[in-house]
Amino acid sequence: MKPNEKKMLFALMILLIGLSAKSIWIDPFRSSSDTLRQYAEYAQLMAPFQQQTTLDRMKVLNYRTVDVQRESDEGLTNIVVLEPENDDVKEMEIKGEYSARVRAYVLWVFPIRDIRVEGGFSVNESATNH
Repeated sequence: MKPNEKKMLFALMILLIGLSAKSIWIDPFRSSSDTLRQYAEYAQLMAPFQQQTTLDRMKVLNYRTVDVQRESDEGLTNIVVLEPENDDVKEMEIKGEYSARVRAYVLWVFPIRDIRVEGGFSVNESATNH
């Protein structure tokens, strides 16, 4: 292997390590607010239903919420969250209106698209039926 090839391979390894660190530790949304954390979980659950692609059907994509914004203090947003003790879906209502950005990753590291989730589900449609 030539010296230039070794340098390029080394640079590629450094970039892959940097991308992995960014995707795994820096990108995921963190908040001390319970409502923002609950909406982030809801957005992550709903993102796969926004766009169905071949990669979704192959089950190689995973999703992480990277940003949550409280759009308004008025109104109520209906969301669903997973109950940690039994993995059941629980419907709940949180105060305010929210939007989130969820990023789709191939193999947990390579970001391929951002999905915007706005609001919650309507009261007429039950989220547990999806």
